[in-house]
Amino acid sequence: MTRKKTTKYALLSSVMAMVLSVAMLMGTTFAWFTDTASTAVNKIQAGKLDIALEMKNAGGNWVNAEGETLGWVAADGRGQDEILWEPGCTYELQPVVIKNNGNLALKYKIVITGIQGDAELNEAIEWTINDANLGADHSLAAGASHTLTISGHMKETAGNEYQGLSIDGIAITVYATQDTVENDSYGNQYDADATYPTYPLGLTKDSFTPEQKAVDSNGNFYNSFADAMTNVADNGTLYFKEDIIINFPTHLNVTKNVTIYANGTDFSGKDISIGTYAVPENIETTINIYDAKNLVVWGGPTTGLPDYCTWNVNFYNCTNDGYNFLMYRGDESATAKINLTLTNCSANGFHDSTVHTTADGSINIKDCTFTNNCAPVNISHKQSGAMIVTVENSKFVNCGKVDIANDYFAPVRFVNTSATGTLDVTLINNTFTGTIGTNGDILLGDYRDGKPSLAVTATIDTSNPVMVKSSAASAYIYNGGTITINE
Repeated sequence: MTRKKTTKYALLSSVMAMVLSVAMLMGTTFAWFTDTASTAVNKIQAGKLDIALEMKNAGGNWVNAEGETLGWVAADGRGQDEILWEPGCTYELQPVVIKNNGNLALKYKIVITGIQGDAELNEAIEWTINDANLGADHSLAAGASHTLTISGHMKETAGNEYQGLSIDGIAITVYATQDTVENDSYGNQYDADATYPTYPLGLTKDSFTPEQKAVDSNGNFYNSFADAMTNVADNGTLYFKEDIIINFPTHLNVTKNVTIYANGTDFSGKDISIGTYAVPENIETTINIYDAKNLVVWGGPTTGLPDYCTWNVNFYNCTNDGYNFLMYRGDESATAKINLTLTNCSANGFHDSTVHTTADGSINIKDCTFTNNCAPVNISHKQSGAMIVTVENSKFVNCGKVDIANDYFAPVRFVNTSATGTLDVTLINNTFTGTIGTNGDILLGDYRDGKPSLAVTATIDTSNPVMVKSSAASAYIYNGGTITINE
């Protein structure tokens, strides 16, 4: 009996302990088993591009050549003031050494600059470096050096018009940029599009005063972009000082054929205007833009101004961060055309259409990268003629948008709303990663309620399957071929 009571008391105590334990746990959360592990990541170290130019001094030692004057070498030992140039003669400069003092591989070219006096005399002289053309590219590994022999040869065809002329202020300028040598995780071609600054013969960035922003081919300097665009000659060229930031009035009119070497200038996301507020000087106008940052072209066909014009806009090696490249849309009854070329360009983070037009003409995009753009290529053709689009070897990363109320966003979108006009699209070897939204990588036609959508022909050549959505079908994986939408 005692053992039974003892057992009962023990069981009762255990039950009470359990009840008390549960009561104590009420209002708390259970802790689950956890574990962690971590590892270190190597620091990020930026590379250094550092090129030096050296010469031998009177004592035979190699010294910094910057700011020094190189002498000509005559076979008979004549002094510098006794060396006279004549047709057929060749003189060499004292040797110089190019050194790569940085830790990045580089490529360089040498340009004769700073010419003063009778510049036409320089036209009669052929410059070579180690028996190669002076402007050729040369590669130099980190820590390596090249000994250079630079010579000038006066052409045998130089006539009497060159007698008595002289040039001075001549300088050797070395331009360097990254070379395709080092490998990242994906290869060594990330430097392939690195470019040199471009200036008129004889000028460098040091030729500009602090106030001056650009110079034209005739040596006229300008303190503002607006002044430069107003005064540059038709078919003229503007060269901007390297890597500056400029601001200017938005919708700055373009009325002439012009080539712009921006040399990395940041145009602050402002636009130059075509065909909206000012009449162009020519029926067809061409704008070439090289190495610009955040420069936009804006305008549209309009019956308020001559609507028979054709605009050719060409971007090369340009970068827009948070801005679009082209907006050209307007009156559907106008006949002005737009022909756009976008080559080796990149756009990042724009909130709407990076390339957008409603007009006739052509769009050619090649070797470009679009990242975090809502609608990188958005063609909504409305005029009565033809629009032909080619997009080739381009990358679309994290592009698109979710917008139920106005769902037209996709990496590339092509819509035709003209009953008489045609829209033909060719897409070749493009890649789409991380596409956002439900419109796929390629959106053909407009499926939204109340939005017209007519014939579109798209030829897709792809090594990787892409997601296609159209006004005629739901999104589906497509391995390449031709899609024709007739509605």
